[in-house]
Amino acid sequence: MKIVLLLVVTLLCELTVLAQQYSIFKQNGRYGYSSRGKTVIPPTYEYATHFSEQRALVKQNNLWGYIDSTGNWVVPPTFHSEYFLMSGWDI
Repeated sequence: MKIVLLLVVTLLCELTVLAQQYSIFKQNGRYGYSSRGKTVIPPTYEYATHFSEQRALVKQNNLWGYIDSTGNWVVPPTFHSEYFLMSGWDI
């Protein structure tokens, strides 16, 4: 059990480090994320911010939401303004 817990903690730490190493790039008017020159999250967003606390604020179809370091939605794009998402809500 201790070994499993240690593996889970190690994996989570590695994901955090990877998310912090992502660079934003723009291709054909869309934003995506890369790491060490390789695309890790395809350029599908109208706008994208850097990752913070394992999340990034992105805009898709004129709506704002948060993605995780794998590109999965943590908060689906349902907000018309990024202000509400950046104003300190605990997500």
